[in-house]
Amino acid sequence: MQENIALVQNGFRILLPDMAGYICRELSRVYKNSWWQEVLTALSDQYDLPSSGEYAELQDSLDVANCLRLIDRRWNDVFRSKLSKDYRTWATELMGVRNKVAHLGMQDIAQADAERALDTMARLCDGFDSDELKKFVLCIVSSAMVQKMLLHLPPRQKKPHRLENLRLSQLCWDVTSEKISPAGAMLCSHTRM
Repeated sequence: MQENIALVQNGFRILLPDMAGYICRELSRVYKNSWWQEVLTALSDQYDLPSSGEYAELQDSLDVANCLRLIDRRWNDVFRSKLSKDYRTWATELMGVRNKVAHLGMQDIAQADAERALDTMARLCDGFDSDELKKFVLCIVSSAMVQKMLLHLPPRQKKPHRLENLRLSQLCWDVTSEKISPAGAMLCSHTRM
């Protein structure tokens, strides 16, 4: 079962729109109308990007890996003045996580590694000025910790709890409807920021 990978992949999928939006805004701020040319220069080793297009179309063409590469490769010119060095470190760490998840095959990653990746995503969200995104990623981290706690309690100490029977991936994100699940909403409402 690849439950932890699914959590990390969902985290990346949730992170991507706000991260790509932030990166494109900052590149546009610094490079003005030639921002996309700077993207193509920074990502010259990537061959799947359009050479031109409308702003929204170009933003949507960036995947997680390319967003993380842009943070690193344009750090000095664009992001250093806006973010602390920690953000570059987190972006580099998440690039390692993304590569591991993308090339793992049918194996899963350890729950502790998934929790760390999600926590790092939440930290990175701070830089994007997206409180809702951060709250949601923290909700996923909290749900993972709740599930871990419930799984490791001795049977006689377990209190009946409706979350016990839920799989970890069901705690926050309903993949079918692509909305927060009722259990996730309940956990998010109790997550302190």
